[in-house]
Amino acid sequence: MGGQQLTRRAMLAGAPVVAGAAVLAQPSAAGAVVPGAGLVSVVSPADFGAVGDGVADDTAALNAAFTQARLVDLGGPEKVYLVSGTLLLQQSGPQVLTAEGATVRAGAAVDLLYVRDAAHTLRGVRFDGNGRHAGVGVVVEPSAGGTTIERCEFVDVAGAAIVVRADRTRVVRCRANHCGRRVESPLNSTIVVEAANHCSVVDNELRDCDSGVTYQADNASTGISFYECRGNSIGCGSPPPGGSVGIGSSFGRSARIEGNTVRGFSSASISCAGGRDVAIVGNGTQGGSDGVYVGGDASDSVTITGNVFNGPARGVRVASGVALIAGVVVSGNTVSRPTDAGILVEESGTAQVTGITIADNDLHIADSGDYGVRMVSAEVSRISGNRIHRPNHQAILLQGVDLITVNNNMMLDAGRSAAKTIDAISVIDSNRVLLRDNLAYGSTRYAIGVTGGVGMTATGTRWRGLKGGVDSSAPNTVYADNASLDTSAVRIMPLGDSITVGVGDGAALDAELGGYRVGLWKSLTAAGYPVDFVGGAMSGPPLDLGDRDHQGKSGDQTGNVSAIIVQAIQRHLPHVVLLHIGTNDINAGLFEGAADRLRNLLDQILAIVPDVHLFVAQIVRRRGGDATKASQTVAYNADVAHIAQEKKTAGFNVYVVDMFNRLTVDDFTDTLHPNGDGYIKMAAGWYEALLAHSESLRAH
Repeated sequence: MGGQQLTRRAMLAGAPVVAGAAVLAQPSAAGAVVPGAGLVSVVSPADFGAVGDGVADDTAALNAAFTQARLVDLGGPEKVYLVSGTLLLQQSGPQVLTAEGATVRAGAAVDLLYVRDAAHTLRGVRFDGNGRHAGVGVVVEPSAGGTTIERCEFVDVAGAAIVVRADRTRVVRCRANHCGRRVESPLNSTIVVEAANHCSVVDNELRDCDSGVTYQADNASTGISFYECRGNSIGCGSPPPGGSVGIGSSFGRSARIEGNTVRGFSSASISCAGGRDVAIVGNGTQGGSDGVYVGGDASDSVTITGNVFNGPARGVRVASGVALIAGVVVSGNTVSRPTDAGILVEESGTAQVTGITIADNDLHIADSGDYGVRMVSAEVSRISGNRIHRPNHQAILLQGVDLITVNNNMMLDAGRSAAKTIDAISVIDSNRVLLRDNLAYGSTRYAIGVTGGVGMTATGTRWRGLKGGVDSSAPNTVYADNASLDTSAVRIMPLGDSITVGVGDGAALDAELGGYRVGLWKSLTAAGYPVDFVGGAMSGPPLDLGDRDHQGKSGDQTGNVSAIIVQAIQRHLPHVVLLHIGTNDINAGLFEGAADRLRNLLDQILAIVPDVHLFVAQIVRRRGGDATKASQTVAYNADVAHIAQEKKTAGFNVYVVDMFNRLTVDDFTDTLHPNGDGYIKMAAGWYEALLAHSESLRAH
């Protein structure tokens, strides 16, 4: 094709290109390039004398190229442009600076590139700081709003790889290594966003950082708003410098920090100072003084949820200084092996900490740290539904707090550093604390210990293996329904649907339905086994069933029974669970996914009482009816056996009980429910299974 060959330059421009200076733009009277005044579609720096050998100084040639085209192609990795001055991408119309790995290398301690005056795009360029003692990589000036930097690489830049000062800037899928290591804050961060709103930093890989990403507003009144920091992998240099932060935000407004992996920083992995309406969601961190820190300046409406913090000093720290901290929600997080506390809330200055919610967190202290949750001088806050495992000291420590609710927390083996001398929950010099439906067992002294203060209420406390339940020296403490779970009786929870209730057994009244529980109770007590049926429901014939408690509910399926089982298991801590569930899934046309829902239910039970003896029934057959549902029952029972074996292999006490083959079609009162004879056979099936695993009939 001769002179009409389709070049890379033509492909980038989308049309054939006329090369050479004959079509270059003419300067305006003021000496500036006029957009559209004959600009070439795409140029190469070589057209302007750039050598690209890493030796010759290409500063002037590159800047000349930037003035002459809407798209400048730097070429592939063989091109290394040495620059001794700052490059300027500053046409008043959008430009694209693209490369396939070409390098811009610092030949002096300079900022490598300034972007100005339009929404420009940088793509595929490699910026090399070349070990110089000063200078940053790319600076996006306020006039360059809407600029995109994508798939670029930054190596060994003294200051920040990227400094963003323009709204709506996007930094996407870039890589940076060993940047920001030789200058002072804030330019010691790999990416710095300064007073720029609506900016996105997404899917970047930042390695060997001093600090990772910093969002910095001019002041609290303006803030820095609507930013997104998502999907980035951020790793600190080794050893981490003092005060290094993975993601830092000052005065963030309506922002989201989500799905990032942050590891190895000496200070907070994620720091939110003076934040308002900030969501910190689904991040994973390793090490650091805090997984997330909130405080320093006035902060409110900060949500910290779904994060995983591994090995920090504290998973989350909320601390006031001279300004109010309010409305912080810490929920659904997992903290593993913190060296101080899972979650710390403290008023460390003159301002209040109030309206804090700490809910549904898993705090695996695992003998590494002192506390699960520690709250100091806070007000009007809630600690609810957390699971706290093996802190050296208290699971929950409240000091000088007021109007705090502590409810439905489960605490295992608190006080490991000094068994039987430390309380699971300690309330010290505090007022008006409501302690409700908390559960403690293991190595602690009391479930709740109160010293000083007034207006305490402790209700619904349950404990096992402790010296006692509630020990209070506070005047006028209200106690109600606090009870030990320690007993020589084996706690057995019949769990399931209407078959657990006993529908179809011939009782005249629903309140007298007992089903298999009647025969099982008689067999166990006649054999001399001390047993205690437990659960939140009660039914059965009073004269024939000595313990009418159970956890059965008509219509329950594998999915909706799991929604209520956590609270029931936490409250009763059964030694044995007898589970018959799945009939209603199949009957309602929900066979698909039933096995997964069953597996999830078993996981929930075993997470709360890992030493439980869990007997899972292969459900009873159907009498007549739909042949498809009959075959699904057989398939479901095969899944039951498979799932039970999974759990047994994993070390749990899970056993299968075949109820399908135990009953015949003559043992039913309708399509689904056994009759009196059928329930007698079920009782025998449970009893034989319990005897076959006789260790389950000893309280443990």
